[in-house]
Amino acid sequence: MNGVTEELIFRGMIQNMLEQRLGHGSISALLIASGAFGIAHLGKSKLGYDPPNVRYMASACVTGVACGFVWRQTGKVTASALTQATSNYIMWRVALSKKVGQ
Repeated sequence: MNGVTEELIFRGMIQNMLEQRLGHGSISALLIASGAFGIAHLGKSKLGYDPPNVRYMASACVTGVACGFVWRQTGKVTASALTQATSNYIMWRVALSKKVGQ
């Protein structure tokens, strides 16, 4: 459910507002919203790294671009939330497989 809330904020509000100001389909709106999404994840202790967690922030920025693109194409926050959930699942599977292999 956290992903739905994040997507409502970052796609439904922030990216939507930026696209209204910068133009529909604006790459700047997509990148700014994705950067803000990444920065919001900077202080999280994830994947074995303490804050500030630059690796997690970078991963969140990439996820933000994917979610923003999906939101732009579908116009549905639920679609971008599903994209985020899929990205999180893949990221955790990769992180867990690396920890098991160490």
